Parts: sequence; C-alpha cells; structure tokens
Amino acid sequence: SDNDGLWTAMYIAAECYRYAVTKDPEAKRFARDSLEALMFLESVTGIPGLMARTIAKPDEPHDSVLKTRPRQWDNFSADGNWRWKGDTSSDEVVGHYYGYSVYFDLCADESEKEEIRDKVRRITDYIIAGNYFLLDVNGKPTTYGIWNFFDPWYRRFMFWNRGLNSLEILSHLKTAYHITGDEKYQRAYLDLALNHDYAKFTVNQKINIPGFINHSDDELAFLSYYPLLKYEKDKELLKFYHQSIIQAGK
Repeated sequence: SDNDGLWTAMYIAAECYRYAVTKDPEAKRFARDSLEALMFLESVTGIPGLMARTIAKPDEPHDSVLKTRPRQWDNFSADGNWRWKGDTSSDEVVGHYYGYSVYFDLCADESEKEEIRDKVRRITDYIIAGNYFLLDVNGKPTTYGIWNFFDPWYRRFMFWNRGLNSLEILSHLKTAYHITGDEKYQRAYLDLALNHDYAKFTVNQKINIPGFINHSDDELAFLSYYPLLKYEKDKELLKFYHQSIIQAGK
C-alpha cells in the first residue's frame, strides 16, 4: 500500500510513550521492532538518505499504480529480495523525523542513539544536497518532496503548500541538530527560518479554503510541531510557531 514509514513511525511513538510511562519491556520491544522496519525503508533503496514509501516482496501483490505516476513500483533492492515504492512524499519524511525523535528521547540507549544519528544524518544531508528537494531515483524531485521556496518557480507557484512544508523542513532541521549536535543543521535551520522567511510562512500553514482542506495535512503539521516546539528555545522564533499553531486551531 502506501506511506508505511509514516504509519510505522506513529506506532513507534505510541509504544515509546507507553514505555516512558510504564517501563513495560513489551512496549520497548514493540517500538524497537518497528524502529528496525523504519530504518530499513532507507536502507532498501541503496541511495543514502532516500527512503522508500513502502516495500513488498517481489512476487507480493501491491497497490494499483496511478496512471500519472506509473513506475513507482519499478525499484528493487540490490539483492533483488525487495520491491520498493518510489516517488516518496513529504508524509514519509515527516514520519521518519517524528518517529526517530520520539524514540531517541524516550527509549534509546547509547548504541541506538548512534543508529538514529546515522539515519538522520543521511536523510538530512540528502535533502540539503538536493537543494531542499527530495530527489527520486531519476535525480528529479518527487511529486511532494518539495521544501525549496527560494527557487523563483517554486516560490511563485507552490505558495499553497509553502506554509506546511516550511514548518516541516524547519522541524526536520531542528530535529537533526538535536539528535546529532551538528551545527551545520542549526545554521541551515536559521538560514531558512530567518533569511528566507520560512518562520513567517509557518503562520499560515493551515489551508481553510473550502474544497482544499486536507485533514491529512493537519496530521503532518502536528507531527512537525511536536519536535519543533520541544527543541526550539528562541523566544522570537517561538512567537511565529505559537501563532502558527493557534491559527491552525481556528
């Protein structure tokens, strides 16, 4: 089907919250098993930093392919044991950062933290190297893997999802900085937030136009707010994010 990483990450977070409260080893085991599945979505592609939308055995049935994007399932792992779905969306990326951040903070021991650091570095470096596009196997941006709003074309024509995607990438970069401690992610975060107005863009991330309201976007927004509001301490930036979340609730 679709978006395995997003749904798996939400399950990981739920079990991490259960573990944090109860210390039930079953919760930790369930979270760890699903963490391995989440990490495998990045490993299976053979492209460091690019995660699959979902995976299947080569002979397993899989969801019908959209006529507009007919080759999503034409990808196989290097060993030929897995078929994986491409054209990875921002939904998947949001799920990975959310799931990794919650596990890192609530469940991870030192060896697991290093595993998560490695994955987060790979994904974040891949996005930055792609000029804030998620590049597919063909080297072109995926349909919804777009966080570049300083490119003139995208700044002009992609304004309708500029607020949400700005919120996403700021959350991702802040999460990467929190997990790795690497200052380059903080510098990239501040560059987008301040020099390219991404912090301001977040204020109007919620689309309330009849016919264009998409409640799955609400899900992506709140999974992005969660780590961003946990990790950001700057009062001036928080003014934008608090205004954004209040606006989203209206």
